[in-house]
Amino acid sequence: MNVNLRISKKIVPALFVFFALIFVGCGPSKEELAIQAGKETYMTYCALCHGHEGDGQGKLAIGKMPAPANLTLSAIPDSSKREIILKGGEAVGRSPYMPPWGQEFNEKQVDDLLAYLGSINKIKSKHSP
Repeated sequence: MNVNLRISKKIVPALFVFFALIFVGCGPSKEELAIQAGKETYMTYCALCHGHEGDGQGKLAIGKMPAPANLTLSAIPDSSKREIILKGGEAVGRSPYMPPWGQEFNEKQVDDLLAYLGSINKIKSKHSP
């Protein structure tokens, strides 16, 4: 019985550490956290025009010419998307309805937004860093 008690005193802490390491690895990845944060930014600032699904069918898209981009089918690289987001559509030769968000979003918000846009893109084109 003494032997069993000594063994269990060594095994229990080892098992605790083992399971703790397993559970730590079960949380969301950095990419998943970025996508979730980007989705929140998107739903707050972008969905009214680009739609909740990113298909360009938002409530404020009606009558806009050109219509908001369908972001699920965008082949534009991330570097160009970043420029459009920061400077606005008109500044880069696109829709004047796309506002510049450079004063509103910090760098992390833009990175997260790009991660979210990548997650809804059905084309899965090669994005530039």
